[in-house]
Amino acid sequence: MNVEVFRAFLRSRSNEAPILPSTSMPNYPQNSLSDEMVSDIYAYIRSVPDNRPETEDIPTLRKILEAAAQREFKK
Repeated sequence: MNVEVFRAFLRSRSNEAPILPSTSMPNYPQNSLSDEMVSDIYAYIRSVPDNRPETEDIPTLRKILEAAAQREFKK
């Protein structure tokens, strides 16, 4: 996702649920969050390192993923 898509997502939320949102995602129309602020938030999110562990490091998760893969092929 690039900053334009991120901005459009935030803006469309204000159009879809301006008064009574159906989710916990807040509404961010332009008058409450400027384009510069959106860009700053996007830059911060992109700066957070992706440090998820490899699945090989988590034996139980690896077993779950392997079982799920086998289930898909049996259908």
